Amino acid sequence: MNRLHFGCGPLVVEGWMNADRDPLNSAVYPADLLALPFDDAEFDGAVGHHVLQAIPYPNVDDALLELRRVLRPGATLRVSVPDVVGAFDAYRSRNRHWPGFAAISEVTSVDDRFCQYVVWGGHNRTVFTEKNLVERCLRVGFSTARATKAGKTFGASWLTDLDSRPGESIYVEAIA
Repeated sequence: MNRLHFGCGPLVVEGWMNADRDPLNSAVYPADLLALPFDDAEFDGAVGHHVLQAIPYPNVDDALLELRRVLRPGATLRVSVPDVVGAFDAYRSRNRHWPGFAAISEVTSVDDRFCQYVVWGGHNRTVFTEKNLVERCLRVGFSTARATKAGKTFGASWLTDLDSRPGESIYVEAIA
């Protein structure tokens, strides 16, 4: 089985092609989502968590097209992105204990925490809602796309092996 773990950062997982634009160690394959160095239909599945929001808004569809290109017909793409709607709901309720806020320790007010979460120190360049991410996947040619939850999949169970940040993420699966 050929599985792509894109935007892996320092998380190198055995049994996956671990790829990242900025490799942090020699076990990571250097790859940019806008020009993946892989053959067409090379992978049985692809997983990336908290990666797409770092792509500039006008280039997100290009990144999704590249991911679809390297997936075999019928293969699944599983992605997660920050749940900005959840963050806003937490902000509106003045919830200081929402999981996304907990990771941001250098700010103290709920207002600071919300603003910092949305841009994540300037790393985030695009925001998504569940519906927007599903629409984008369908627009670039995935046959099916739908929202799911952490640990839940419509496909093979190994697709959830890399799930992370469940309390603050939107999960979407799309079929090539």
